[in-house]
Amino acid sequence: MDHLFSDLQRKGIEAYGLNNQLNGGEGSSFEAIERSRFIIVIFSHNYASSTLCLKELVKIVECKEREKDIYEVWPIFYDVKPAVVRNQRESYEEAFVNHEMSNEKDEVIKWKRALTFVGNYSGWDLQNTTNGYESKFIDIISKEVFNKLVDGPIPAGDNLVGLYARTEQMNLFQFVESDKVHTIGICGVGGIGKTSIAKAIYNHMYKHFEACSFCEDVKNVVNRNGLVHLQTKLLDDIMKDGDPTDQKISSVGEGVRMIKSVMKGKKVFIVLDDVDDQNQFEALAGNPGWFIPGSLLVVTSRDRQLLKANQIEQVYEIDPLNYDEARELFNKYAFRNNHPQDEFFECANRILKYVDGLPLALKTIGSYLFNKTLHEWEHEIDNFQRNGHALIHQVLRVSYDGLDAGQKNIFLDIACFFKGEQKDYVLKILDACEASFATNLRVLVDKSLISISGDRIHMHNLVQEMGRQIIREESEKPGKRSRLWSPTDVLDVLKNDTGTEFVKGLALDISFSKVNIDGQSFIKLKNLRLLRIYIGALSGFRDTNGIKCKSELWKETNVCTASGKLEFLSNELQLLCWHGYPFQHLPSSFCPESLMVLDLSFSCIKQIWSGTKGFKELTLLNLSHCNNLRKTPDFTETPNLKELILDGCENLVVIHPSITTLKMLIMLSLKNCKNLKFFPNITKLEPLEHLNLSGCSNLENLVGYHPLWLSLFPLASFLRKFYGPVPLMLPSLSTLGSLRVLNLSRCNLSGASLSNLQSLCSLEELDMSGNDFTSINANLSLLSRLSCLRLIGCKKLQTLPELPSSILNLDAQHCISLQKLPKLSTMFNGGSAVFDFKNCPKAVEDQTVESLLMVLLPQGRIDIFEEANIFLPGSRIPRRFSYQSDGDAITIELPPHWRYKKLKGLATCAVIIPENISSRSTYFEISCSVKNLHGGLIGDTSLSATDEPNIESDQIWLWYKRSNPGWKKAYDQIMVSFTCVGMNCKVKKCGVRLVFEDDEEASAMEEI
Repeated sequence: MDHLFSDLQRKGIEAYGLNNQLNGGEGSSFEAIERSRFIIVIFSHNYASSTLCLKELVKIVECKEREKDIYEVWPIFYDVKPAVVRNQRESYEEAFVNHEMSNEKDEVIKWKRALTFVGNYSGWDLQNTTNGYESKFIDIISKEVFNKLVDGPIPAGDNLVGLYARTEQMNLFQFVESDKVHTIGICGVGGIGKTSIAKAIYNHMYKHFEACSFCEDVKNVVNRNGLVHLQTKLLDDIMKDGDPTDQKISSVGEGVRMIKSVMKGKKVFIVLDDVDDQNQFEALAGNPGWFIPGSLLVVTSRDRQLLKANQIEQVYEIDPLNYDEARELFNKYAFRNNHPQDEFFECANRILKYVDGLPLALKTIGSYLFNKTLHEWEHEIDNFQRNGHALIHQVLRVSYDGLDAGQKNIFLDIACFFKGEQKDYVLKILDACEASFATNLRVLVDKSLISISGDRIHMHNLVQEMGRQIIREESEKPGKRSRLWSPTDVLDVLKNDTGTEFVKGLALDISFSKVNIDGQSFIKLKNLRLLRIYIGALSGFRDTNGIKCKSELWKETNVCTASGKLEFLSNELQLLCWHGYPFQHLPSSFCPESLMVLDLSFSCIKQIWSGTKGFKELTLLNLSHCNNLRKTPDFTETPNLKELILDGCENLVVIHPSITTLKMLIMLSLKNCKNLKFFPNITKLEPLEHLNLSGCSNLENLVGYHPLWLSLFPLASFLRKFYGPVPLMLPSLSTLGSLRVLNLSRCNLSGASLSNLQSLCSLEELDMSGNDFTSINANLSLLSRLSCLRLIGCKKLQTLPELPSSILNLDAQHCISLQKLPKLSTMFNGGSAVFDFKNCPKAVEDQTVESLLMVLLPQGRIDIFEEANIFLPGSRIPRRFSYQSDGDAITIELPPHWRYKKLKGLATCAVIIPENISSRSTYFEISCSVKNLHGGLIGDTSLSATDEPNIESDQIWLWYKRSNPGWKKAYDQIMVSFTCVGMNCKVKKCGVRLVFEDDEEASAMEEI
């Protein structure tokens, strides 16, 4: 056996000798069998005496019966006749006498069956094949194995789930008989299934090429045996010769020359699996110029950038399995079927949430939990969530180990503190402590350690757990670790004063537990650079109309108290976020040179700093809801400040004039600063891009004030009680050429000064909701970039001006005096649009919904729209909707011709009626889904808002969605259903119209 094993390896074949090459016992040998394509069983005189050999033989038979075309089983009869094996005679019969005395009857029956099964295969008999000459015998076998391996499929493993969906998008048959060289890259985090997908592609495509090679596990093979070994295998595969390469490869360069020469003569299909280094690329595949037209190269890697750098034309990022796929795969391993017992259902769901669709984890954990009791499941799941799983961490850590020191620091910071945060927020903080932060972040994306979606940084749960485990391994004592995030560990440091200079980052969510912090505990944290004590319950909390909800939520979670004085904070801090900061001042010795973000929302702070002392590198200052704050600090020494947020500071009276010196300020939010009356000259803030003055109902002046006026504030307040607030007059805003977002809602805005808005040439979003002007005396059509205009609850507004064609979102709901709708047909220029006129009863008195729709989209403009949503008063489904039904759902039998006519999209209509007007609801959501007869989703949409006016009468919602590839799943029937949540309303009836390109009867609505 050893000689055969060596000869196979000499030919570049990865071989396992189950009895003497694997040290992991039965589990390792079973895994090797699963991974193999050829299984050579050497029957000797004493073979049947080994229970391990017999168990392995049963496993071999199971694999063969499961996948007949993949596994080749070849018996070798070394010093025993085939009939002895088949019929268990002589030494085999004697062995089974002993087995029957010491083993289960069922198991013995399996062993006998397996011997009969394999013994019936035609194999090699040493005596009959080569007259007992072993060397010649071995040569014949190894050549036969080699030639079969080159020309056949490779085992892709068992229990494959989700492969078809992931290979379908690649459109593989476009590469067959092509006249070009094609290259495909498959990337993703470790354990995501890259190798399995590559094997599936290989088995699907290898027959269409003259020569093929699958180089599995390139990284580890090269590390073990070197590049020359892999070059030799590649050459042997392509040349289809049972003997090793005639000319011995003396160096990598010589191997490159030979591979290029061989490839020039054949259309080849090569798969390089798990490439992690440029040298591997250059030694094995070079560049597309090595190949002749019609060839195909597939490369899997954890590093997207490595694929791009080597001219891979199509790179596919492999997504985790969706919930249904993950459940199916997990059940195959954990229960050996698709149906877990009811008592395990909740535990199984915990696992699915924990592993987040990673196939490796689903298989590993599922196999581990198989046949365990419910109590054992619960215990192991808790253990996984605390400490992770060693094998999974080992696989995932490979990508981490390939990072440099700076990239590792950024990865660990994200894993411990910033998963799910906005990229720009993290950039503000970490850019100060790591050079080339943006470049390093890109590296983490390319290596699939993080992803960025919707401007937020995402990280797989298990990748995050791997990173946190690296920190746990730094020390058994939390106070000696570099990063702390666990509440238990953080409180141990802050309550028991166990911190050390090793701690560089600390985060504590105080949303749901009472916390008392010893101010003296920070003295030992001399190297702390990230401090984040925050209210996670407020993250993403939407508050569109006032501070009431947030303030009430804060009162429920205001559980951060302090004992002792805070005399020290590390001057190494780059982030200081302490929601509910319980002290009135920062320590006098606190003077950080690298502080980038200071967030003391909901705190007791009275004064940030005195005089001109400041933080020169500070880019973001957030003092929202600090009710002790009456004046802002002097900003002279904060020249890099970009964002200033003072939302809900109800007692704020004075904005320091030095704010006008902030030449980097791009975002200023003073939302609900109700006692703020004057503002320094806002026209000097030329870089400003985002200005929020929502709810500043007492604001009178935006162009400065005289210090003497401060002494007159009490008198002004007294006069307001009798004469009411003075309307806010907008100054000339022509200097604010960079302003993109302006919120003037509930500002007691004077309509006479609105003409100054038309000079804001960069404006994209404008909110003037809740004001009392009757008209908008401004030529808004000059604002060529304006895409969003909100006028919610402008109850006296009677007319709208001409609007620019760039408008995609117009929200004028509850404008009860509005006499006429704007000319919407001039505003539809493509994309996705939302026009909301709920509770505007006068606006459609003289227009039926159908006549409005006739001018909405002229015929022939259908192709420019992705999606459109329109809300209008009304109670009747337009007659053009050929399918109509009472209730919130309708099922449609599709016409026979729908597949052959050009379906452009689907138009739907729903009548929404109020149910209980007296009951107030602040949340509103309406959604529509389109499914096929099997329940498969074809398309859907959802619109939601908070703190909107109640629906007081019947309203119509019109939705159009352009057709997409999902319609291939429509079959012959679809069901359209509507759901209405909040605002005490429901869907009374609905309608649907299929929109075809040649629909001559269609009105404009039918062609939306």
